[in-house]
Amino acid sequence: LMMGPSGGFEEKEYDLSFLDPGDTVQVCFTFVSYDYDTDYEGWYVDDVELTSRYLSVEESSPSRENLKLTVSPNPSRGDFLFALSGFEGKGADLRIYDASGRLVRKLNVRGGNALWDGKDRGGRKVRSGIYFYRLRAGNRVFRGRLLLFRG
Repeated sequence: LMMGPSGGFEEKEYDLSFLDPGDTVQVCFTFVSYDYDTDYEGWYVDDVELTSRYLSVEESSPSRENLKLTVSPNPSRGDFLFALSGFEGKGADLRIYDASGRLVRKLNVRGGNALWDGKDRGGRKVRSGIYFYRLRAGNRVFRGRLLLFRG
């Protein structure tokens, strides 16, 4: 818990050694201000890092050289096809974020493919703009930009 003004960035470290390997951790940042008449810029979170002292090896972890992701078309007027080749594991998922970092949509990758139809979680068409994707396949993560324009 950090309270009060800061003249700059402060590094904080928290011991999570009570967790077991494989445990899921959810990190939440909350900003509360009691001063409604302020001209300060705000509150920033930067360089969050979770490290582990454990080393794990997955039996069927895919080789980095064999994985390839293609996204087409990009730019697009609506649909983006994500094609992941060389991945034979389970649990690949795709997340789409808007420019503010808000999660727009989460999709499962089935048979190496996923299709984002340019809609949010509520089924509404999103606006034209730049979006970001993160596709996680096993221990590999792909990130990139998408340009969506409606016409």
